[in-house]
Amino acid sequence: MPEGDTIHKVALALQPHLEGAQLTFLTGRGWGFRPQLEGVRVERIRAEGKHLWIDFAGCLSLRTHLGMGGTWHRYGFGERWRRHAAYASAWLRTDTCDVVCFDAAEVEIGPRLHLAPSLAGRVGPDLMHEAPDFDRIVAGVRALQGEHTTVGEVLLDQRIAAGIGNVFKCELLFKHALSPYAPPSLLGPKRWHALYRDAGSMLRANLPRGRRVTVAPGARHGLARLWVYGREHRPCLRCQTPVARTYVGAQNRPSYFCRRCQYRGDPQASPFSSHTETYRDVQSG
Repeated sequence: MPEGDTIHKVALALQPHLEGAQLTFLTGRGWGFRPQLEGVRVERIRAEGKHLWIDFAGCLSLRTHLGMGGTWHRYGFGERWRRHAAYASAWLRTDTCDVVCFDAAEVEIGPRLHLAPSLAGRVGPDLMHEAPDFDRIVAGVRALQGEHTTVGEVLLDQRIAAGIGNVFKCELLFKHALSPYAPPSLLGPKRWHALYRDAGSMLRANLPRGRRVTVAPGARHGLARLWVYGREHRPCLRCQTPVARTYVGAQNRPSYFCRRCQYRGDPQASPFSSHTETYRDVQSG
């Protein structure tokens, strides 16, 4: 599933080609009806969490969620597609290009006033926004953390806050010295605020970048772009301990982590270890 910054990048990439353009053709797979939108102008393209919205003049919108395997392509008029049309979930054509969504997990078209409520309770505040409602996010953590066994599962829950995917989950846990096994009860409100503030900063910082980066550039870290994600068996950039990978929680998503740096919440960490501090400062946050 793509990170939240990916969907915002898709929106930015499509805006110059679709916003203000008139459609000459529109179709999709599995739609409940065929809207007559040929000749209708595209008003706006926007991202909300991991959902992409295309708003048309009038009252209709197209909403897509890419899931694990979906992707958007743009082709010049008459250019050969790289995927077969049978895999197209949505296909928009203007006078100059074809814009095609392939293999989306969710595709929905209809009146905006009817589509938006369908996401109520499914999508929390978007962390890509400059000022997300952190009080609402922490309230969401309190309401839903009982459904999850680890902090990482909470971070991935889009009902609480939208945008964090598995890459940023792993990077956030590393930055905050949290084990992939850390239980949600380990953190107090201040720590949750800090986690989600950092998540928003990471997501927004990566919006203009082509490749995702969480490590500050510098000779000390060489060409590394990420602290731990995808770096199994390679030395930790802080302590040189080999980065490990584990699968934890009901979602069974991979978590990359450093056993030495990410000790908080590790059930196997000794409370007397030289690199383990007490949990009092974490719980009091």
